Amino acid sequence: MRLAFVLPRAGGVEGGDPAAHVAATSRLMAEAGHRVAVVGESALDAPAGVELVTTRPDTSGRRYFTADHAYADGVFAALQELYRAEPLHGVVFAGADGVAGFTAIQARRLLGALPGTCLLVRLSGAAPDGSDRVDLPTTFEAPIRAYIVDYCLRHADGAVIGAPLTARPPAAWVRSVSIIPDPLPDVPAHPPADASAPPRIAFPAAIHPWNGFDVFARAAALVLREEPSVAFEVPGPDTASDPFGESFRRHALRGADERIASRLVLGAGHAPSARPTVSVFPFRWEFLPRALLTSMAGGGVPVVSGTASMRDLVTDGVTGLVVDPLTPEGLARALLRACRDPAARSRMGAAASAAVRARCDPAVVVREYERCFSAGGPGPRERREAISRPRARPLVSVVIPHHDQGAYLHETVDSVRASSYRDVEILVVDDGSTDPSSRQAFSSLEADRKVAQPNRGLAAARNAGIAAASGPLVLPLDADDLIDPRYIELAVAALARDPEIAYVSCYTRDFGLFDGGFVPVGPVPDVMLYLQTFGSCANVYRREAVEQVGGYDERLVAYENWDLLITLTKRGLLGDVLPLELFRYRRHRGSMVFTLSDRKRVELLQFLARKHADVLSSRYLPVVLNLLHLWKSEYEPDGSVRFTSGLSD
Repeated sequence: MRLAFVLPRAGGVEGGDPAAHVAATSRLMAEAGHRVAVVGESALDAPAGVELVTTRPDTSGRRYFTADHAYADGVFAALQELYRAEPLHGVVFAGADGVAGFTAIQARRLLGALPGTCLLVRLSGAAPDGSDRVDLPTTFEAPIRAYIVDYCLRHADGAVIGAPLTARPPAAWVRSVSIIPDPLPDVPAHPPADASAPPRIAFPAAIHPWNGFDVFARAAALVLREEPSVAFEVPGPDTASDPFGESFRRHALRGADERIASRLVLGAGHAPSARPTVSVFPFRWEFLPRALLTSMAGGGVPVVSGTASMRDLVTDGVTGLVVDPLTPEGLARALLRACRDPAARSRMGAAASAAVRARCDPAVVVREYERCFSAGGPGPRERREAISRPRARPLVSVVIPHHDQGAYLHETVDSVRASSYRDVEILVVDDGSTDPSSRQAFSSLEADRKVAQPNRGLAAARNAGIAAASGPLVLPLDADDLIDPRYIELAVAALARDPEIAYVSCYTRDFGLFDGGFVPVGPVPDVMLYLQTFGSCANVYRREAVEQVGGYDERLVAYENWDLLITLTKRGLLGDVLPLELFRYRRHRGSMVFTLSDRKRVELLQFLARKHADVLSSRYLPVVLNLLHLWKSEYEPDGSVRFTSGLSD
């Protein structure tokens, strides 16, 4: 088989877990005779027989909401190159719930990309629920990333994980979840116990609230009061995750005795003891870290929180100790129990080593991956049938509102006529043009249907065109913009593949006054009142969806498309984004963006907030927190505002 394993973007709470997992798994699969590539933006020590593919940064001037999305685009480009050289049987996105696979999974869903390839995400665990919430700093990127994670979980062909999870709601899972253990860590077998050596306790994880370092620090202080000879090792990196975005190590140790603090902090990059007596994982979330497997394989006694994934491997009193992750006193009692009973330590260490070596049998890992890839194909059977099923060719009504834009009108209509999809009708609505040359351009224009009306605004002109349209699909297109010849055909095919999609958008390319690109993500409820993440103003809609919500709000002098997308989202009529630049947005001084929209941004956004105040009722706190970050970070995604303000990318 031809396989690819994708590393996550560099950085993150996961530390070295994904890289270690990919290195070990890719080596195993290559040793089993498969042709394996590893894709990522950072270097990885190449296992023998594994091809390394480095993603290239985007240089096209596109504006992304998150670096994760930009990285996913780079990953998809690399996978396409690999596929063109030799088709891939399977791809595993090894980071947090497949984020690096967003574009590839989106292209599979909408475009049928990478045919015959099984796209799998690797589940990392469930984030803390409300009872375990910690005061992490948040950014407006966080809900966008959460949307990407949810999208990947819903639309990948399957998922792999090292242990059962119970905390994630089943509705958010992909259809097929396979439990495949990590390959056996490359450490020596369980050594004989040395009862004379002082106990050594390790916290082998990033210093982060989700990993419970604050609980560990308080428990360690209790242990040192009773057993001063115990040695502590904290080799993991510090993270900027206290409530103020600064050092969580310093935050967790604030107020602690200086002697205790110095015993706990060894710093990032410190080489831990090869054989800690006890390794502590008081995680607040459901996660099976590779460091746990390494510790157990080497004969260390694991002390873990009672999450399902770790309890699947650690049996209390047999292969380790299970504690309440939020109780420092309970954790301290467990650590003292392990330190004071060398015979129990030796017994549990030997049992832990045997359990991991049985569970992480390389032959099991290889066999299970082979089963996933050979059975997965391009997705579940019904999805394959939907992709291959002959489709009807619905009529697409392209609605072009026009007001004093005669200089561009013919070029816009010509871009529609050049479409590779031929079942198109063109409707041009003249919204009370007063410029003689524009009126002449409209009069001389050949279109399937022309509607003239007194000037009532862009929203009313679009509604009039949709009312006169014949097709079940509509594409509103402003009279100064252009579409790629492939856009309508690809949009129609995407809507035919998935009847749940109410509309599709695409990437945008600016031209004229400035060049650039805009990359929408999709409908993200927690930011939709102040960030337009949905798509462009030239989406292809199911006409019945637009009519169901009453069309465009004619009270709006601008942002009518944004308002429509919010209304559709509230009704559960969701869209998606073709990951291709198929819409060309003309930037010129006479456009409404410069003459009206940018000047009235505050008033327009306040109108949206008042109209859709119900969105705020259940999301008040995250919306306020994200708005504060947006405000104080001075983030500006709008290309026209950036241009007029002289902002650089």
